[in-house]
Amino acid sequence: MNKGAILKEYKFCPVCKSAKREEAPNGIPSRGGESYLVHVSEELGCTVAELIDQLEVFQCAQCKVFYLDPWLSDLQASKLFTTESPVHRSGWSNLQQWVDQIENADLIRELPGSVLEFVNDQYGEIFTYAEVGCPFQGYLLRLSENSTSDSQTKFLQSLKLPRLDKKFSTFPRIYRDLERLLSHFFVLMLKIRKLKRGKNNHLRTEIEIPIVEKTLFVEDSLYRWGTNCNAYGQSCKYFAQSCLGVHVFPIDYGIENRQTFDLIGIHNSLDHSTNPIGLLTKCLQMSQMVLITGHRNKSSAKQHLFAFSDASIEIIAELIGNVNVTDIGSKLDISQNSESFFYLIRRI
Repeated sequence: MNKGAILKEYKFCPVCKSAKREEAPNGIPSRGGESYLVHVSEELGCTVAELIDQLEVFQCAQCKVFYLDPWLSDLQASKLFTTESPVHRSGWSNLQQWVDQIENADLIRELPGSVLEFVNDQYGEIFTYAEVGCPFQGYLLRLSENSTSDSQTKFLQSLKLPRLDKKFSTFPRIYRDLERLLSHFFVLMLKIRKLKRGKNNHLRTEIEIPIVEKTLFVEDSLYRWGTNCNAYGQSCKYFAQSCLGVHVFPIDYGIENRQTFDLIGIHNSLDHSTNPIGLLTKCLQMSQMVLITGHRNKSSAKQHLFAFSDASIEIIAELIGNVNVTDIGSKLDISQNSESFFYLIRRI
């Protein structure tokens, strides 16, 4: 495949579409993301380091977002998240730690429970809550602890694989039967591990908010994992619904049916959207408040087309209009020691 089919020029900001920009070679680190980009470098016939060097960094003069030019073509981006790296490793790792009832220090550091509790205490109780993106990347895992004391049991119960009917050919049914057999061994191993471990030695930090209804919104994007993000024989959406008690809907369904929520969270997900301003606008149609958290540009990597600077979220909110922005990280004094940002956007 020629280079033009793999890499594409991005002369306009992918977030606000402005053509005004400045070179910013240090805006996104030239490290990290190698495991995702290795497939692309192989198609180009170069090393990952050589590929990363080709991806130049610019900063948008209007919204202050850092972005790459060139970056992956639409076709290559789709291939990356659909066939070459179809599984969101970080998300599934979070689920596994939840199943094992182990405190997830990385997730708690990136997304402190105090942020959600601050919103609940300062701006009104949260009874209906929705998230966009990976079901294991935000607060849904920890909120589920309020409704179940045995996450492992809930997970094991959800591992029942459906039988394929006779309409399917022989080989799909053989494959599913083998998968079912392996799942029984996997369940047995988990039960043995639980018996060996005895009482839980690792305490997880629960978030004491009595949320009644939880929803996961799915947004189609070239820059994120899709419905084929599978492990343990099922998709992440399947486990969100069966383990965490979460409703799963396309985000446009929520708009069309005029669903409303006390709060919507977008956690480490806005930089995976092909239309971040459009996504944020949709969320504000369904909720007075949207909580946005994510990696600062200095902790991002070049498997992302763009990364937000410290100023970006407030500028994007101004472009949307009729909203207030609160930097919760500064309010709670957690921004200086964190690689993440924490902003609450409220409709006026």
